[in-house]
Amino acid sequence: MEAMTREEKREITKTRLRSSATQAFAGQGVRAASVDGISQAAGLSRGAFYANYSTKEDMLLELMSEWLERQASEWSQVVAEAPDAEAVLHGFLARFQRSRRDGSGGLLWVELTLHAERNPKFAAHYQAFITAHHRHVARVFAALFEKAGKEPPAAPEALAAAALSFGTSLALQSGHGAQRGNPAYAGDMFLLYLRGLLAVAGPARAARPSRPAGRTTQKTSLKRSTT
Repeated sequence: MEAMTREEKREITKTRLRSSATQAFAGQGVRAASVDGISQAAGLSRGAFYANYSTKEDMLLELMSEWLERQASEWSQVVAEAPDAEAVLHGFLARFQRSRRDGSGGLLWVELTLHAERNPKFAAHYQAFITAHHRHVARVFAALFEKAGKEPPAAPEALAAAALSFGTSLALQSGHGAQRGNPAYAGDMFLLYLRGLLAVAGPARAARPSRPAGRTTQKTSLKRSTT
């Protein structure tokens, strides 16, 4: 059996740290979670943590980037493979329910946002991160409306930001209050939100006819010279 390379060992270490940090951030919050606690829970030393990450925030951003990129990739695949808008909606619902069963993602999202609100230095990194993600999800929304033959009722980036906020809130709140014990509630409400957007959207604008090829005249401005 071949010995593991240095890079392979490092990847195993990072995987153990990420798993430990996910539980710590989601269960304790970013402020309460400590580097020592994360390292000890992973069966590693404090030095192993700092050999791979500069701060807790660096690890949190990496965790969320991986989670959100995976979500966006799956949603993009749904749009690409679905034959029509209705199939896209059902595909979105399946992905939303799967994501909700993995509750750590939603909790990490909330912790990331709260930490940015409380930490101005971290907020700058968060702003760049969330803007890039909104753009990614916006492309998915634009593709959904295109497949439905509709014009988005608002800018796709605004719709994406609202959908992410609404979906996260649903996932967190559905386990409490009157809807506690109803596993279908969050998914049904999210699907209703998407159907509502499609319902108020107008028909897609007709493509402008291309200009026929022909001669073009180029205007030249003449300047009078005075002596």
